[in-house]
Amino acid sequence: MAINKRFVQWSALVLLIFIVIFTRAPEVLLLPSLQADDGIHVFEYFYENRGPEHILRFKAGYIPMVANIVGYLSVRLPTRLIPYGMAWLPLVITLAAYSLLFSARYRSWLESDLSRAVTCLLFALAPLSQFLLLEHTDYSIWNTLLLLILMSVTPLPRSKWEYPWWVLTNVLVWSHPLTILVVPFQGYLLFRDKPNRILYALTILNLLLHMVFGVEHAQALGGPSFLAALGSLAKAALWSVYIAAQTAFRAAFGPQLFNWANQQMPLLFPCWGLAVAGLTLLVFIRSPRTRLPLIALFYSILGLTFASIVGRGYAETTDLNGGIRYTYIQHLAFLALFVFLIYRLPASFRVSTVPAVEGKTTSRGRRWSIIVFTVLIGYYAAMNIGARGAYQYAHPENGKIVREFFQTLEEAEKRDDIEEGSYLTAERINDWPLSVKLSKRK
Repeated sequence: MAINKRFVQWSALVLLIFIVIFTRAPEVLLLPSLQADDGIHVFEYFYENRGPEHILRFKAGYIPMVANIVGYLSVRLPTRLIPYGMAWLPLVITLAAYSLLFSARYRSWLESDLSRAVTCLLFALAPLSQFLLLEHTDYSIWNTLLLLILMSVTPLPRSKWEYPWWVLTNVLVWSHPLTILVVPFQGYLLFRDKPNRILYALTILNLLLHMVFGVEHAQALGGPSFLAALGSLAKAALWSVYIAAQTAFRAAFGPQLFNWANQQMPLLFPCWGLAVAGLTLLVFIRSPRTRLPLIALFYSILGLTFASIVGRGYAETTDLNGGIRYTYIQHLAFLALFVFLIYRLPASFRVSTVPAVEGKTTSRGRRWSIIVFTVLIGYYAAMNIGARGAYQYAHPENGKIVREFFQTLEEAEKRDDIEEGSYLTAERINDWPLSVKLSKRK
């Protein structure tokens, strides 16, 4: 009965997350437009290159294996459904990444199921203003990285899922250029989880092999001497702290207020950052069992920001609107931190709302949590009102253009008089044209 109840809870949560994502921009899923690289790189490449070896293709200097698998599978759907595969399959990855924290495996981090469910829902309500991070094949690399981080901070399951979990973890390693950042998590588990040390060691080896063979290295920072390089890294570290403070502010107050503060009162960013850091330090000192999750959160936030600066430079990483993908996971990490602090702070201030017994809450504490979390969800839901246009991001006519393109492509595939080397092309509004070499569909 407990298993059935848990299944119903998780199903309801996943459904609710899906409803939130869908209602924010339904045409993204109903009329996919294959925006940006999905049209000119992913679809075109896998439509013309159908061998399984192309799952290991390099793009932009790295191997996005899961995104490659999505592209590989999508072009094998009936022709008219190809754009839907390239939107809905990444959505499945998003739903998995957003709901995983609700698993009982993360009770050691935050024992309240309600708090973790609220965190999952806030991921879907996050003020990101860009659908590409949720329903886009090329950008699905960021949710594969989020999945890898979440799967790396807890030990392998003690069940039949142990080896599937480990295999999936190692596939995700080859899906983003920054996966090397989970080495400390795997190293910690290597010493903590003795029965599975060999598996963790193999994962660390896989991470190192990926860094050597799966990522092309370009020197974004550095200088003519060791001291100059060291100075550049120190500068990147300081910028990482400031960008983290900006991200914390944007995650809490949304893009509109962030843009205002960025122009009128940038001092608000370090002030808010210091406030969040101070409250976190209070919880860290007074609640020893929270220290590991807090360290993991701040390591992920600062580590990802620093690595993005080193890899992509200042221009893209410091643009929290246009380059939102480089602070995407950090935004979600701060939302998780906010829920964590709301749940933990009363105990830190010696208010009897969170008792010492793990997994148990007093009726007063439960009511307090429900009220605060209801307000929090309502606050983030209201933040999205009026921001739908920015969230949609694509021109509304492009979905219709793409649908007609694939209808024409399907008809062309059935013809016997296809001219060898001819192309089918469709111009799109404020986006690159779709173009693919015609061939008879096998």
